[in-house]
Amino acid sequence: MKITLDPKLTGEPAFIATNATGRGTWLNLLLWCADQENGGVIKGAASWSSEAWGMLGVVKECLPSAGRLLLATAEDIRVLGYPTEQEEAARAKRAGGKVGGLARVNNSSIAHAKLKDSSSIATRTPLIEPVKKPIQTNEEWLADIKSNPLFKSVDVDREREKAALWCQNNRRQMTRKFFLNWLNKAEQSLPANGHAAPERKREVRF
Repeated sequence: MKITLDPKLTGEPAFIATNATGRGTWLNLLLWCADQENGGVIKGAASWSSEAWGMLGVVKECLPSAGRLLLATAEDIRVLGYPTEQEEAARAKRAGGKVGGLARVNNSSIAHAKLKDSSSIATRTPLIEPVKKPIQTNEEWLADIKSNPLFKSVDVDREREKAALWCQNNRRQMTRKFFLNWLNKAEQSLPANGHAAPERKREVRF
């Protein structure tokens, strides 16, 4: 845990009365406690050996020089000036981040499950059943063409024979799209009276 020391500590009588060795020892213990997040209390340290203090980077013989900045009990040693409020805030922040992270994961999992379920339902059951339009025969299709007001002035059977002959001579396929284009041109080229001279009819198949 990162800590920020209160500058006012340097003006405290206990700090002023402590020499450089004692201040160094106190600061070393303060930073170690912050790393351990132990509230500034070193449990059982009152009976520690020199080797145990050495693990903290502290010389046991230097502890008396920091006595004004340390509070010793029968078993523990409390480091004065430890920022307990900062430790509590850091713990709360981590706990809140953990809860928020779990909530995001849970929400994401739920949303993904709903999306997956809705996708599978949409795949299994279409919202609108496609309507299959029956394919018209050539006779039915020609009957619709003849009944269309757009071609009321056109002799559809006559134009059909002409179109079939043209396709035969030009090696083209007689399709419905081709014949519709043919009828449109025929309708546009009619004389003012809207009638064309009759011609001999013959049966032509598509």
